[in-house]
Amino acid sequence: VHAYIWDKKAMGNPEACRQAARALMLRERLDRLIGEIDRKNQIAIHWAQRVGFKEIGTVRQRKDAHGNRHDVVLFDALLGDLTWA
Repeated sequence: VHAYIWDKKAMGNPEACRQAARALMLRERLDRLIGEIDRKNQIAIHWAQRVGFKEIGTVRQRKDAHGNRHDVVLFDALLGDLTWA
């Protein structure tokens, strides 16, 4: 399952993404969210970190939906990681 917790309106507003991710976790009773971001997508990696996701490591040569292989950075977030002021 893929869920997007940001859109163009939310760019620059990590609090909105944290709130959306937190609401999803609470509503669906999830223990954690896990995300994969292409290693080359530095903007998305930086954004995930700003939102509160923590880097777990790199999955090498991960196949995408089209069968192409590329390295992805694996992130996760626990409920406590998604707090805001």
